[in-house]
Amino acid sequence: ESGIALAYGDLIAQNLRDMHVKAKPVSVSFNTWLPMMANHTLTDPVFLGNSLPTDPDWIYYELHSDWITEDWYNAASFSNATMDALLEQMLVESNLTKLEEIVDKVQLIAWQECPWVLVYMNKILSFARDDDWTGHINSKGEGTFEYWGRVKTAPKLGGAEDPDGDGFGGILRINLPTDIDSRHYLTTTSGYSDDILGVVYESLVRQDPYSLEDVPGLAWNWTVALNEATNMTEITLDLFNNVTWHDGEVFDANDVNFTVYYLRDNGGHNWASSFPDVVNVTILSNYKVKIVCNTTSYFVFHNVGLTLMLPQHIWSAYPTTANFTTYDPEWPVGSGPFNFTAWVPGEYVQLDYYDDYYLRPAGRGAATVTPLLFDPIMTVAIVAVVAVVVLVAGYFL
Repeated sequence: ESGIALAYGDLIAQNLRDMHVKAKPVSVSFNTWLPMMANHTLTDPVFLGNSLPTDPDWIYYELHSDWITEDWYNAASFSNATMDALLEQMLVESNLTKLEEIVDKVQLIAWQECPWVLVYMNKILSFARDDDWTGHINSKGEGTFEYWGRVKTAPKLGGAEDPDGDGFGGILRINLPTDIDSRHYLTTTSGYSDDILGVVYESLVRQDPYSLEDVPGLAWNWTVALNEATNMTEITLDLFNNVTWHDGEVFDANDVNFTVYYLRDNGGHNWASSFPDVVNVTILSNYKVKIVCNTTSYFVFHNVGLTLMLPQHIWSAYPTTANFTTYDPEWPVGSGPFNFTAWVPGEYVQLDYYDDYYLRPAGRGAATVTPLLFDPIMTVAIVAVVAVVVLVAGYFL
């Protein structure tokens, strides 16, 4: 039980009683009331924590009245015609300035009508050792030990974690408050599993840890164009040509084509809401694809670009929702900076540096490093990738 939640429950109930409303705080198991909230059978207010993504399109699913009857959406059963109209505009707006104006109006209605009441906002306290390690990235909203922190943290020259004296390698131990629940990133319900698998798999685009602007992932270049004649958005991506999966197979446009169609055509996974607007994918060459989406939404590029890519040669064996939801990838094969090496439930997860990671520093690994790594637009994001073994413990160290 959270002491903060209990204290706020007491405070809120007391304020309601001061207004002559019968109220009392009740402590209920998370697993008891979560399904009630999901299927709209919960009639009492609850105290709930939430982490907000970069784009505000999630508000559509949480506050539009169309989602009142859908499990896991619009938990507050909120209905407001003006809000509905604004949210519908928000999803199709392609101009950023106009989009910001719409989102401001949406937030004003939410503030006035109170489907949610903001109680407090957490600050992330992220501690990192600087006696044996250097290069930590304190990413906005996520702290030190997230994607960028892990790929940029390096042992100090000559320190205890650098026996070879080359500033490379070592064992970095990172705490997770609880164990992961799965190695299956499409169906996990744990943010800690996402945290781990987010450095095993790779997306087409990443976001800069400081500015949150889009920076290269598997794609080193892209264009997003609105076709005004068809009202469709066309996303063209140039892919790195030296990417391999952790089992040595080559990554190319066929994997992007497979992933997008696979996630669009199968339900029951964490990315289901990202792909309904995809009309088709065209493979322009081995390392160039065009994705056409039946929307003018400013958000569609992130929906596609921030999704972690799947290896076609593995996941094609699980063609349906029933197949892939029961699949337990003992060795999740991605293309990210770390190999998923071991998981001892309740104790630790071990991730090992992938020698052939396509964005590794020059001189590390076997494959040839493409000159594109040193393009000035990418230096802040990726040049300082380092090799570490990460042990993520399921208990406090």
